[in-house]
Order: sequence, then structure tokens, then C-alpha cells
Amino acid sequence: MSDFLDEEETRIAAILFPGKKVKELPDVTLKHLQTYSEYLKKKLPKGLLLTGRESVGYFDWEESFEWDDDRHNKEYEKLRKERASYRDKFLFMEVKMIDPEDNIVVTVSRVTDQKIFDIPLHDLAVCPSEEFSIVDDYGFWVVNYEGAWVKNHE
Repeated sequence: MSDFLDEEETRIAAILFPGKKVKELPDVTLKHLQTYSEYLKKKLPKGLLLTGRESVGYFDWEESFEWDDDRHNKEYEKLRKERASYRDKFLFMEVKMIDPEDNIVVTVSRVTDQKIFDIPLHDLAVCPSEEFSIVDDYGFWVVNYEGAWVKNHE
């Protein structure tokens, strides 16, 4: 599609600008998030297995427990029953909304207890499957190109 974009960026550009050549990816905007959201609604199958990326963003409540073994067991396990953990496995249910802070938010069901959570898609990763690059590419774009979107919604 373009001599200026790498493979990942080329796939993202094809979603945002089908059939057009672009030299660089645009910043995240409401218009582009809507385009990406519609694409995800068509491409992500219900029941797709997801997990958290790491203990940041939506899952940042877990970060302090990673460094404090004494506190970890009881308090962490209690909170983990109520909150989603980046270590959990989830089943994708639907693309829920576009949010100025969290960009595209999806509804998922935790595998172990079917508890429902609304989680920013860029904080999730697809467990190995054909759809891995779809979610991974989205996360790359949102993390690396969100400048204007954030500035306009502060």
C-alpha cells in the first residue's frame, strides 16, 4: 500500500483509508475511531478469547501487588474476584462504545465466572488466533498516534 509504512502500519492504513495510499498514519480522532470501530464490529467474532496486556491502564490496580508479596495473597485475591485482572481470560462479547479517555471499549465476559466487564480494547490482547493482529494493530495505533485526540478532549 505504501513505501513509507511498515507492515503493521500498512494494515492499519488499509482499515482507515481503504484503497488509498498514505505516507503516514493519522492521529487518533473520533472519525477514525468510528471507522476502526465499525471494522472491529465486522471482524471480531463473539467468543474470541482475550487476556490483559499488562498491569497498566485498566489493570493498573494490580501493579502495586506485583512488588509486595506479603500483601499480595489475601487482599489481591479478594480484589481479583471483583475486578478484572490482566491475568484473566475473557470472551469477547461486543464493541460497546467510543470513549474520549479509553478510545474503543469492548464488553467481555470473564471465563472463570462469566462476570461482565467493559475494558478499553488497547488494554487487551488476543490469545493466539487468526484475529491476533487485528487487536494488536489497533493497540499499536492508539498508543502511538493518540496525540491530537487526547489534546482535544482534555
